[in-house]
Amino acid sequence: MTTVNTSDLKQAIKLLASGVGTDQALEGADSFLFSGGAIHSYNASVSVSVPLKDTDDKPTNLHGCVKAKTFGSWVAKLKADSVTFATLPDGSWEITSGKAQINPTPFADPLTQHLEALNLPSLEWVDLPEGFHSLMALARLDNQKSNVPFVLFDGSTAMASDGLRYNSVDFPEDMGSYAIHTDDLEAVLQTADLRQVSVSGAWVHFLTESGIVWTVRKMDGSAYRTDIHGKILAMVEAAIGAEDPRNIATDLPEGLGDAVDKLGVYATSDKVSGTVRVDVKITAGGLGLMAARTEGKAREPLEWPVALPEGVDIDFAVSGPFLKEAGARGLRLHVVYIDGKDKQGNDKTSMQMAFKGNGFIQVVKMIARV
Repeated sequence: MTTVNTSDLKQAIKLLASGVGTDQALEGADSFLFSGGAIHSYNASVSVSVPLKDTDDKPTNLHGCVKAKTFGSWVAKLKADSVTFATLPDGSWEITSGKAQINPTPFADPLTQHLEALNLPSLEWVDLPEGFHSLMALARLDNQKSNVPFVLFDGSTAMASDGLRYNSVDFPEDMGSYAIHTDDLEAVLQTADLRQVSVSGAWVHFLTESGIVWTVRKMDGSAYRTDIHGKILAMVEAAIGAEDPRNIATDLPEGLGDAVDKLGVYATSDKVSGTVRVDVKITAGGLGLMAARTEGKAREPLEWPVALPEGVDIDFAVSGPFLKEAGARGLRLHVVYIDGKDKQGNDKTSMQMAFKGNGFIQVVKMIARV
């Protein structure tokens, strides 16, 4: 018999869900495999291996498969502190927790062949840069409507864009060249103790301090317009570094998220971003937020942590959720002016907004004033 802590089993199942699929897409993708002191899931795009120890703190010696949905649902309802696996004479399992007991229908192991093809034991691991988890949480976008729904790793830079935001991360070393789907990266970021990475064939593998292995399939990143992203980033970074008295740089005020939520009740939806628009007025003393729709108007003033220079007077419109997100992540607001030429060769000055902090920068397109 093998006994494990119910809390450990529940946590493992929560993480394994990212690697579960349907049996129609891949035989066994709807299953959990207990093997080699861990539980595994695999759906041809994501594989998760979570170590599982018994109540004596030793790796479990279980080998067998259960259907993920039914087994996971049963485990989620358990109240007892432990779960015991007993192997019956016919090789099937009898699983008990408190007074609850199940006998999962045994079936052939369909996943071992796929896991062996990943060749996890032979991977060569390298340390991830410090702060990788937090940087990826900043860079990743919910941009499934975009034709580039991924984070692109390109040497010492990672990039992501939904056409309205351009996210960039700088690493101290070369991370390789590949793209990871935003959903797959979100799964990996469920564990904060990411420590190492290995790039092998069609896969990128991440290893946590606790021994969890996340394996995600590479995407084709050739559709990403790195030239456009790089041009926008270079212009904004140069403007931030310039000593232009028109530019501002400031920490965002406290209470920004709550203010945006309240204004959202009276805000209209921007057709381009699909989010509510907020009108912003920046002065030396504070940040003024305004929203309006047929039912009425809403306003809320917020004070800067440190007052801006006298004479600052800037107006623009922006996505409310983008502003709220930046405030929640502790990023610094930059509004810069960029001098250039229009298509006819005439002088033109444009205003650009960015949020920046700890090796990360997000350039945000402002919403057209109406």
